[in-house]
Amino acid sequence: NEHVQRLKLRLHDKSSKTINNVLSVLNVLLKQAVEWGVLDKMPCSIRLVRVPRTDAAFHDFDDYERLLKAAQTIDPRSYLIALLGGEAGLRAGEIVALEWADVDLERRQIRVRHSDWCGELTAPKNGRIRFVGMTERLAAAMRQQRHLRSRRVLCKDDGTPITRQGAWSRVRYAAKR
Repeated sequence: NEHVQRLKLRLHDKSSKTINNVLSVLNVLLKQAVEWGVLDKMPCSIRLVRVPRTDAAFHDFDDYERLLKAAQTIDPRSYLIALLGGEAGLRAGEIVALEWADVDLERRQIRVRHSDWCGELTAPKNGRIRFVGMTERLAAAMRQQRHLRSRRVLCKDDGTPITRQGAWSRVRYAAKR
């Protein structure tokens, strides 16, 4: 227990979340050592530090409209990325993993069944498929972006998928404008 407290002290300049991540990894390692018979029992109890609650940052509608206008000046893909995040509520990995087979323009509905994590298709964050409605503006942008280069909605001109980093660098660039 003393060593754990010293570790917490050495990490004092880190955020509470980072400290808890380190402590969680240590806890898992120690439990695994017990399971494998390397240790007879847990040598200590690990208590996480309190994480202060913060209010979520919200942007007003005017800020969002300015972001969309800036994204539109960059290119149609940037505009579509901003709409998918802002109006459909998709996460970054879900946006880049979105396939045309999951887009129903008639019903104005998106089926979210994949997320892209480091180039690998995985289940969405909650592990379940969900359906999201599209605004008329989002549906119009989807129709405008319709292509046959790739199964993915967002791809480069040569048909290769856009990465999460590439997608969000476009949005960050638009936000700075």
